Amino acid sequence: MGNIFKKQYFIAAAIGCLFSAANVNAGELVPQLDDSTARFNSATPQVGQTGDIDPIEGEGAITLAARFTPSSQDISNSASGPVIIIETGGTTFGNGIYLCGGDLVYFSKGSNGSGGNFSTQTSLNDTDVSDNAASYTIGPVNEGEDTTVYVSLNSATGELTASLNGEVSQTIINGTVEWANLSGNESVSFFSKGSSAQEAGFMGGLTNTDQGQGDLWDAGLAQGFSGVSGAPARGQIFAQLAPEVLPPYSVFVSETDEETLISEGGITDEISVGINSDPGQYSVEVVLSLSEPGQANLSQQTLTFTNSNWENTQTVTITAADDNIMESKVHSAELNFEVSADEQSEYNGFTAAAVTVDIQENDCGSWGMFNKADFNNDCQVDFEDALEFSTEWLSSTMPGEGA
Repeated sequence: MGNIFKKQYFIAAAIGCLFSAANVNAGELVPQLDDSTARFNSATPQVGQTGDIDPIEGEGAITLAARFTPSSQDISNSASGPVIIIETGGTTFGNGIYLCGGDLVYFSKGSNGSGGNFSTQTSLNDTDVSDNAASYTIGPVNEGEDTTVYVSLNSATGELTASLNGEVSQTIINGTVEWANLSGNESVSFFSKGSSAQEAGFMGGLTNTDQGQGDLWDAGLAQGFSGVSGAPARGQIFAQLAPEVLPPYSVFVSETDEETLISEGGITDEISVGINSDPGQYSVEVVLSLSEPGQANLSQQTLTFTNSNWENTQTVTITAADDNIMESKVHSAELNFEVSADEQSEYNGFTAAAVTVDIQENDCGSWGMFNKADFNNDCQVDFEDALEFSTEWLSSTMPGEGA
């Protein structure tokens, strides 16, 4: 499909559950990951022991996956405490998938790099890990239904992808860092085999004790999984990410190096736009526009995809307008996308998230050569600079400040 760069913005009629694409290097549970690369791969329930898997740390890539069939007991037990599906880690660092109140929920602690014995989830959807913990509700499960789930976290970017029976959703976990210990003490509890917390496991993503946030977060109430006897079961943990899955009939926009950066009189940049399914008899048109049209120029403003060219991405070059106006070192404009197609088309109604175009100024020294008296870097030396200097000077000389 031509060049696809690192960062993609999905253009979809409905945000929420997406649908998986064709399998590549198909695995048993995660279509995009080869089972032979799994650090844990078992159909046998177990209570975690230190050193079950090799450490998962560094850039912070982890995928947990499980196949199971819940019993009525699992559903009812999940209303009073977390039922362990699969987890890795201990009291300080860990990640896990649990059944809580009939929903599958992903918990993580330590993906902000600091860990936490008394991590605090504030809800079943706590997507800010700055308090040492994060959680995400994947979706409901049904008694007696064969269920396959996986969660893939990129701790370096906070991107989280979750799949429940082939339907994929994505969110951002805020506060993650590039380096993280995602496996804790490298123990793995899979389904477990007991009803008490001691028998159940190591509390991979759960809190050590109830911090007032409710029973569903409390590792002291963790329970083992019962399941339906004889039903297929497997658990897997990978130290890698499940590739992003595009829904059918998606329009995507890709940036180079995860950003769009240009400079007046200097570098240009490119974005790439594509679609991932044959539009058939109805063409798809994407119109590009800038929120500040005088700030940059586009090599193309209208892109058309048909049943003969849809497999190729189309590239647009963005060039900064080299004006004589002194602006901030880096100023910006929003690049907007309007998608139009026949009302009979699968692409009809799609909307797009804008891309931020950062523009480096060249009229007053965008390479660090600004006047040293220009404290707010707006290319002007005026009263505002004097005010900023005075404020900083006073704050640094106040007794007790910065202690």
